[in-house]
Amino acid sequence: MSVKVDHVILKDQNLARVSLAGLLENDEKALTELAIPAALDLHLHLEQLRGINSLGVRAFVNWSSKLKNPKIMIHDAPKAFVDQVNMVDGFLPPQARMRSFFVPYYSEATGEETQVQFAIGINFYLYEGQWKFSFPEVHDSRGNLMSVDIQPERYFRFLNKMK
Repeated sequence: MSVKVDHVILKDQNLARVSLAGLLENDEKALTELAIPAALDLHLHLEQLRGINSLGVRAFVNWSSKLKNPKIMIHDAPKAFVDQVNMVDGFLPPQARMRSFFVPYYSEATGEETQVQFAIGINFYLYEGQWKFSFPEVHDSRGNLMSVDIQPERYFRFLNKMK
């Protein structure tokens, strides 16, 4: 299944809201056909995006590199998207800012995995030029404390491009 693109233009609020769902895996025609007026702020919602492969990366970069919107706010980015932001130079345009993204947690006791949303101002914030983090306590179905299943210094690297 390819990516599903939904969008709403809210001119009275000076913004466009775009949601991506499914798998971004091909030279996605849905992205190339998506025209967002450059004068509007763009809010990109990714909670339903399940994955992205190399062709999807290329399609996304081709689309996003043409965006001239003054502000691009990214909401609910899954780990697969964050990984691409970290690996691919120029994956996001310079005016893009991450508002929220998901961090994987894991339970050694049960093998359970979960994704925890990190939101700016709540779980991460900029203080004196450095990103600071607040890691919530997460418990598995048996009450065991789960641990963050990433290397923070590598996973959060993308934020340094967004100061």
